[in-house]
Amino acid sequence: RAVVLTFFASWCHPCEEEMPLLEAASEESPDDLQVVAVSYEDLRRDSESFVERLGVTFPAAFDTDGDVAEAYGVRGIPQTFFIDAEGVVQDRVFGITSKPALDEPLDELLAGSS
Repeated sequence: RAVVLTFFASWCHPCEEEMPLLEAASEESPDDLQVVAVSYEDLRRDSESFVERLGVTFPAAFDTDGDVAEAYGVRGIPQTFFIDAEGVVQDRVFGITSKPALDEPLDELLAGSS
């Protein structure tokens, strides 16, 4: 499956706008798409409360030592990666805060995974 990997934090207002959009995308394409969220420079309990409050149902992980963010070169958030079924990053988007901003890279990712 294709993967959308997003980095977020509870203190990030654009992240709060992005999460419901990613949740909807996850629900619309459950067989073709896996969304995964990774907490970035945040307290675990704050990240967990954030995800719970927003009703996120896709996996959310806590990057304890920052290794995941470092591996992807993340220095600011929200930052979202679109990864094809072969594990190749096809696109990276900073701050998805609208459905149109998500639709283009997501449509391209899913078209390439078909």
